[in-house]
Amino acid sequence: MKEEIETIEKVELGTRVVGKRTGAMVPSTVVAIMTYEAFINLLRTGSDLTKWDSLYPDWPTKQVIVTKFDEPTQNISFFEFKSMIESMDDVEFINEMREDKNKKIYKKFIEYQYSMQPKAMSVAYPIDDVDIL
Repeated sequence: MKEEIETIEKVELGTRVVGKRTGAMVPSTVVAIMTYEAFINLLRTGSDLTKWDSLYPDWPTKQVIVTKFDEPTQNISFFEFKSMIESMDDVEFINEMREDKNKKIYKKFIEYQYSMQPKAMSVAYPIDDVDIL
């Protein structure tokens, strides 16, 4: 059964929100609201939006919001980061660490790598990926 996604009909600048399934799950303040076209034009070449595409297939038809954190924050959740690492099936040492005998080492490796991710003051979300606080 497909999960029903609740859409936020109204969000304004200054609204406090928190990410639901992507990005940091940390409260932040809406500082920009834009169309898909505007957002795509601001992205770096090679930006990966496959997670948004899979979770919210119709996100290009809706608004994208940009939020600002109260302090520098990792703009990807630990779960997203771990999933990204685990999708690298072609990296032999990661596959070896996943084996039972190396689970503790693998866990420490993932936690360390996550802690080394750069922190940011803002993040973008598809409108359906936030809850209003």
